[in-house]
Amino acid sequence: MATWKVFRKGSPLAEASLVVIVAFLGAGLFEYNFGDYEVKTLFFFLTSLPFIEVNHESKR
Repeated sequence: MATWKVFRKGSPLAEASLVVIVAFLGAGLFEYNFGDYEVKTLFFFLTSLPFIEVNHESKR
């Protein structure tokens, strides 16, 4: 939900996060990467960036 709210504001981090989600799910169609620790760690880090931005904006 936060990704979409920040995406509508034109945030490059939210756009990148949505691209990462689509790429991760697209890659999952061709090989099993959902159980790979390194891939999941990078996925979780990149998809959490919009939440950091929302939290930073709310403190202002």
